[in-house]
Amino acid sequence: KEFKYGYAEDGEKTFEAYARGWLERQTHYAPSTLAGYRQMLERVYGEIGQIRLKELRPITIEYLLERLRKQPGPSGRQLGEATVQKYWGVVSVVLNDAKRNQIIAYNPAQCIGKPEAKYREQKIPTDKEAKRFLGLLEQAPVLYRSYFTLMMLTGMRRGELCALRWKDIRRECIVVSRSRGRVRGAGLLEGPTKNGKPRLIAVSRTMSGVLDALRQWHLETQGEIIEDALLFVNENGSAPDPATFTHWLRRFYDRNGFSREFHVHTLRHYAITTMLAEGISKQTVAEIAGHASTDFLERTYCHPQMESRMLAAERLSNVLFPS
Repeated sequence: KEFKYGYAEDGEKTFEAYARGWLERQTHYAPSTLAGYRQMLERVYGEIGQIRLKELRPITIEYLLERLRKQPGPSGRQLGEATVQKYWGVVSVVLNDAKRNQIIAYNPAQCIGKPEAKYREQKIPTDKEAKRFLGLLEQAPVLYRSYFTLMMLTGMRRGELCALRWKDIRRECIVVSRSRGRVRGAGLLEGPTKNGKPRLIAVSRTMSGVLDALRQWHLETQGEIIEDALLFVNENGSAPDPATFTHWLRRFYDRNGFSREFHVHTLRHYAITTMLAEGISKQTVAEIAGHASTDFLERTYCHPQMESRMLAAERLSNVLFPS
C-alpha cells in the first residue's frame, strides 16, 4: 500500500492518526458539520487517541463515554447524554471507515450500541400561530419576507437557503446542493449540505409567487438577474451573514409576542411536522428535509401538534362512547 498509493494504513496506526487522515479525506460534509467533528475528535484524542486501532475494544469505547459524561461542556455543566451520543457517532463513523478499508475486523463502537438520549420535544407553532406569523411577515422587507416564507414552505435549513443561487431555481423544482455557514477560525464557508446529498424540492404555486416577488426585487435593486448570483443578498448585492437572519427573526418574534422558545429552525420544524400531520409519508418528508433516513425524523419530529392529538382523542372517545 505504501509503495502503490503513498501511504500505509494498518491496525498499528493509532486512532488519532487514522482519524486525522479520515478528516482530510472528507469532501461531502457541510463545513460546519466537519468543523464540529474536528472539535469533538480533539477531545476524544485525549482519551483514546494513542491507542492502536487493533487494540480498541467495546469496553474501551464504554470507558470513553463514561469519561466524557464527567467532562464539562461550553456552559460549564457536564455533557448531556445527547451530546455524548454525538461523540459516539463521530467515533463510530471513523471506525466504520477503518472497517470498510479492512483495517479492523469490526467496529467496537457499534458493539455497545448508540447511547440512549432523551430528546426535548420541540415547541411547534400551532396553525393559528403560523398564519399570524406569515400575516405579520407581509410587512417585512422583501429579503426577510421571502427568506422566512420559503423556509416555512420548504423546510430548508438556514445555511441551505443562504447558499441558493438563481441557477438552482428551475421551473418545477429547487435544487438544494450547497450550504453556507460561519466556521470558527475559518470564516464564512460554502460546502455540501449537511448529509452531503443534493435534493430536489418541488415548487408549488405559492412558492413560485414568492420567488417571482424576490426576482422582481433583484431586478429593481441589482438591475439584472445573474444565474450564479445568490438569491438572498442586500440591496448592494452583498451576501448577509447567515446569523443576520437569526438575529432579525429573534427581534421579530419578541416584537410580536411569539414564544421565547421559538427560534430560526422552528419554521423548519413546523414545515416538517405539518407535512407529517397531513399524511405525507415519512420517507418523502425525510427526502424533502434532507435527512438520510427516517430514523432522525421519527425521534425528532413525529409528535403531532396538540390539535391533532385532541382530534385523535375525540374521535376515539366518539367511537367508544357515541353521544
